[in-house]
Amino acid sequence: MRKQGAGPRGGGGRSPSDDIARDMFRVLASRRDVRTHLVIPATTPPKVAERLFDRFADARPARVVLTRLDEALKPRVARLTLRLPYADGPALAACYERGRVLSRRDEPDGIRLEVELPRRLLASLERYRIRD
Repeated sequence: MRKQGAGPRGGGGRSPSDDIARDMFRVLASRRDVRTHLVIPATTPPKVAERLFDRFADARPARVVLTRLDEALKPRVARLTLRLPYADGPALAACYERGRVLSRRDEPDGIRLEVELPRRLLASLERYRIRD
């Protein structure tokens, strides 16, 4: 059985619009012996973080605790080898425009590229990936 106010994973996260949370924030803000921390994922975009700071201002957080640091520090690019068909000009253009082409070799059955690409583009080019 979950405690009242506990999140689905058993955590105690609260929404700033929750009446119980607002009352708790007021009590905590009046106590000098209590230090409040705002916990957010390190992957939170800056504009979203600013909104969170504003939404939880009544809690008067003294510190920010960043979680999921491993995800935030993961390289955002991946190095891979592709064989693109000559007919797929848009895929080739995406590699040059959005990635960094490290080598290119024109072969009879297509263009072989070694390229660094943002991870968000990998799915769209996965069908051309060569695993050596």
